Amino acid sequence: MFEQLVVTQLLKYHLIKQPYGGYFREHQTYNFEDNSYVDPATEELRGTTVGNTVDNLTRYIAFPNIPLKNSLQAVMLGKQIFESNFKRRKKGQAKLQKLFDKLPSLGRKISKELIDIIVCFSYLSNMWRSGALEAAYKDFMNFDHLSETDYQHITILVERSVQLIEMLKKQYSKVYPNFRVEYDKNDIIWGDGDIITNEMIVDFKCWKYNPYIKDNITQQVIYYLLGKNGINNTDIDFNEIKYLSLFDIRRNRLQFINVNDYQKELKYVQERLDQIALEQNKIRQEFINSLK
Repeated sequence: MFEQLVVTQLLKYHLIKQPYGGYFREHQTYNFEDNSYVDPATEELRGTTVGNTVDNLTRYIAFPNIPLKNSLQAVMLGKQIFESNFKRRKKGQAKLQKLFDKLPSLGRKISKELIDIIVCFSYLSNMWRSGALEAAYKDFMNFDHLSETDYQHITILVERSVQLIEMLKKQYSKVYPNFRVEYDKNDIIWGDGDIITNEMIVDFKCWKYNPYIKDNITQQVIYYLLGKNGINNTDIDFNEIKYLSLFDIRRNRLQFINVNDYQKELKYVQERLDQIALEQNKIRQEFINSLK
């Protein structure tokens, strides 16, 4: 059966083999002034929900001129799923409508009320990302408010993320959220990235542990190669991309590599992508022929 492959699947199923520690171990680190560790041990909200909330709230604040369907893409897709699958649940529909009606009046500054709404939005995005509709619906309906510690931590993490984006806006003429890259028009291999500029790809990580691991940085390498040699939904020239980075939000540091330092390794990853795409296109064609 033909299956389109998301970039994360290539790494999850070890379709791109890497040595111990990965190909891209050597990297540079930029520490921001406040690099104190925001420890999740005292947080009550699940770690993945904290990460999704920080991600969604950061984009909402940092990109006020971009439509919600683009800045909060996963949320809006989750909203469509919610409205379609739970149309008969009046309490759920009423809460959903109330949140979206309230959102514009809160502005684009961090507040407890805005954080509460974005937490609920994160449960909507889970409907699209995980497909666990009933679990996400239950979380959405049961959520009321956060602990004081959770409010404080999310505020710090969002402020750090927005600070980085504002710094990038000053440095680069183009800064876009939610970019998409594809191997070819058939979506044989595709992925969605966090932030892209004229010269840099940035992935935001809200991890307890150091996020600079081989799969995370290789994921950014694949995004870069797909955008450079395939298709992307921006006006960015991927030939001008120099840096691939991970923003470790809890430690307020940017870890990055320069693509010019890894030409041999990039060539290997591209060759492997070509092999996988060839195999997938062959399976796709066989599947199409079987339908005739």
